[in-house]
Amino acid sequence: MLGVMRSTGRLLLSVVLTVGAVGATIPGAAAADQSDCQAGEYFDGAACVPCPEGTYQPLAAQSECIPADPGHHVPGSGAIAQIACPPGTYQPSPGQAGCLTADPGHFAAAAAATEQVPCAPGTYQPDAGQVSCVAADPGHYVSAVGAVDQVECAPGSYQESAGGIACVPAAPGHYVAGAAATADPPCPPGTYQPGSGRVGCRSAAPGYYVATGGATAQSLCGPGTFQPETRQTGCLEADPGHVVPGQAFAVQWPCAAGTYQPEPGATECIPASVGHFVVAAGATAQVPCALGTYQPVPGATVCRTATAGHFAAAAGSSAQTPCPAGTYQSGNRATGCDPAEPGHFAVGPGASDQVPCGVGSYQPDPRRTGCLLAAVDHFVDTAGAIASQPCPVGTHQPEPGQSTCIPMPVIPAAPEPDPPISPWLWLIMAAAVITAVAVGMRDADRRGGREWNRSPWRR
Repeated sequence: MLGVMRSTGRLLLSVVLTVGAVGATIPGAAAADQSDCQAGEYFDGAACVPCPEGTYQPLAAQSECIPADPGHHVPGSGAIAQIACPPGTYQPSPGQAGCLTADPGHFAAAAAATEQVPCAPGTYQPDAGQVSCVAADPGHYVSAVGAVDQVECAPGSYQESAGGIACVPAAPGHYVAGAAATADPPCPPGTYQPGSGRVGCRSAAPGYYVATGGATAQSLCGPGTFQPETRQTGCLEADPGHVVPGQAFAVQWPCAAGTYQPEPGATECIPASVGHFVVAAGATAQVPCALGTYQPVPGATVCRTATAGHFAAAAGSSAQTPCPAGTYQSGNRATGCDPAEPGHFAVGPGASDQVPCGVGSYQPDPRRTGCLLAAVDHFVDTAGAIASQPCPVGTHQPEPGQSTCIPMPVIPAAPEPDPPISPWLWLIMAAAVITAVAVGMRDADRRGGREWNRSPWRR
């Protein structure tokens, strides 16, 4: 503005000088010759004439005026000098009476400008007659020559410096939400942005997280962790009784019935061990089988009841135990076995009941696997006996293991012995026998047609 005021002052001074010079010469006065013409005049062949506007003549006795140079002007007639165009104006042509004002988007920095200069990229000028251009503000840009205004950076871009010719796209991991931004802020934790020139950030999806600002990608929740929410900065450990077997899980899984998990952050459940069970899902511990029950298989949801003839004496049993020989168990869910009572036996192992000794046998002791046979001359006439009985007087029993006795047989009295036979009687008896034999032989020979005393050689 100070330069314009100085140029205007010089212009007024030139006009005053020109008018003074013209006033010193009587207008229309005839001149005898060219030598009579003053500065600011020229001799047209008949008279001295003031130089027309756009021309000047600093010397006297001249036959012509000088056209104002480009960048200069002569606003009135009779001028003795040309005037330089002040800053903010220009004049490309000679012989002009005035200067041109620099257009918006242009400037004329110095006096005597012959042309206006367009504002360079990065600058602009909204007003006319200016000596310079204005640098684009931060958050703005000017990409063309001769701009009359600056342009705001669009959302998704920014410009941190003045005089920018373009805006910078928001970098990956950053964003620009509004126009005229001077910076691209980083995406906050829990969000990310893989692209450039974006107006916002993406929220981390369930099963993912973003721990720090300025992230270009979301991270997977690892095995043993999960995340059900969006826009999170970390993952949650699986609770006890639950697992997360893989990556990017939005939920944790409860351990199924028959399995458990006591620790947080686990990837798999533990099957209930033998002798134990887990009845419900989401368990943090296994339960030992109660007394009288057992479980031989891992991963069970219930325990098995000890069956008749068996028992489970301790908690956490993996098998039922058969009752040993001599004992029995008729009920289920038992923790031990009963000894066979006297008069009974249990063969076992695994007997579900005691057996009474049959008739003819007995057992005086408990916990036996068999019975004793009644001895000879004893009997047992009822089942379940604890002792045998001797046969009553007058009876006996020659066989063992009998249920009754039999009467004793009646033995007749022995006869008196005969008196001794005399030798003569023995001789008489022998003779009789010999005689009888001889008679018998004779009769046989007669029946056979021969004599008994006839020799073979006798005819």
